[in-house]
Amino acid sequence: MTTDFDEHRNALLIRLHESDLQDINSFLAERGLRDEKAVDLVKDLEQDGLVKPLFGSGGIATCRLTGRGEQQAQRLVKERPARRLSVLRQRMLLWLEGHRDILDWTSFLHSDQARYADGDFTWDDIAHEATYLSNKRLIKALAGDQRPDGTLKPRLTSAGRDCVLDHDGDVRSYLAGGPASDGAPTTNYFAPVIHGAVSNSQFASGNAQVTQNQQNTIARAPEQYQELARIVAQLLEQLPEQRDVDEENRQDVETAALDVLAEVTESEDPQRGKVRRATKALSGMLLHLGQAAAAGAAAGTQSGVQDWAQDAINALSNVIF
Repeated sequence: MTTDFDEHRNALLIRLHESDLQDINSFLAERGLRDEKAVDLVKDLEQDGLVKPLFGSGGIATCRLTGRGEQQAQRLVKERPARRLSVLRQRMLLWLEGHRDILDWTSFLHSDQARYADGDFTWDDIAHEATYLSNKRLIKALAGDQRPDGTLKPRLTSAGRDCVLDHDGDVRSYLAGGPASDGAPTTNYFAPVIHGAVSNSQFASGNAQVTQNQQNTIARAPEQYQELARIVAQLLEQLPEQRDVDEENRQDVETAALDVLAEVTESEDPQRGKVRRATKALSGMLLHLGQAAAAGAAAGTQSGVQDWAQDAINALSNVIF
């Protein structure tokens, strides 16, 4: 779960990267960080080797990024749109857990939960993500004329409460079948069992015993689709590690993968045609991602993304359901 302290850290790194700011006292003041809190923030970044501060008699005088800090800031900028949406979805679910009798999202909009480092969330932002959460069956709401889905008397579904209680409201972790947030030990249950040989595949696995939360995505899929769910869940787990993927392609693959999981987990009897179409769409997104990586390699940028994407396509094509 992203904390306010994490957001302050990320915001400062991005601010240092995008401006000539070195005297950071104005930044700290506008975020309400003073005295020990401000010093703790900067010292935390310094301890991680991300900034080089100069402390004067009046506190923090200047601050600049190290080489490592510059790389981290560039990564944060690249991931900023997806991270922003992830934070909003998480806050909305947590808000509903604590506010179970609201008419709409107005109270959320006017709360500090709508504040964000890169710009406060708007009503349109909230309505859009409410529709997303409704489509994923994490919330339910009344239908209203000219009102977006998920905005009129929203409530958590049982799946939404599982997401809140087991994953701290982290939608991506919940939909990908990640481990619960209570720290219970788990073996990697994302590794699929694949029918047919996949040469040098990063998606092949052995027969390791696994433990898993009963609420995870894989367990919710009918037995004949659990193999597919494992592959897609592992793909989602590995996607953030593919550093050379541009944000648009990353989001396209993530959305297509989540659509597959939705098809196989939101019904006791998934429609095979819909599952096949969703899986084909995911393979197409992976193919496009691999082609983009190949173009980068031809231009002199070496990357393992193309091999990773092809392994994923091979794994998907070998699933029998």
